[in-house]
Amino acid sequence: DVASAQKSVVSVLVGIAQEKGLLNIGDRVDRYLGTGWSKASPKQEKAVTVRHLITMSSGLTEGGTFEAKAGTKWRYNTWAYAKTVDVLEKAAGMDRHELTRQWLTEPLGMSDSKWVRRGSPELQAINGFGFATSARDLARFGLLVLARGKWDGQTILGDQEYLKAATTTSQ
Repeated sequence: DVASAQKSVVSVLVGIAQEKGLLNIGDRVDRYLGTGWSKASPKQEKAVTVRHLITMSSGLTEGGTFEAKAGTKWRYNTWAYAKTVDVLEKAAGMDRHELTRQWLTEPLGMSDSKWVRRGSPELQAINGFGFATSARDLARFGLLVLARGKWDGQTILGDQEYLKAATTTSQ
């Protein structure tokens, strides 16, 4: 389980979903998760976008309560980031395992990578899944980023501005 490094993986998956026209990082989170996905008021919750989740600027605490207006305060927030994967699942119409396999691990030959359920109740409450991978597979991901989203002649993620931002601000 590569813990926080998975945030870069998820940010790249969001970019791929955006290129596929399945979501836009400017979309409100409630478009995919409905109302009540956090403990903020409906008005506060409606202000949170996918961009806020992946840039750690949701304005929510680790438990999902309101702390600041979305986009105005940075907070390392694994709980909010984990909602990004839920958004991806809804937007793509497939679970995290399948979309990650189709869009990333299979094209890159990342044969030792998968989502695993975390065991402890504390981790389950914050982020129930971890991205487990090997050093070799994570190196493949790094090479994809260094190659500006291209792998073996195939474009995995073509939006260069998004790729640069996703891999420098998500950690």
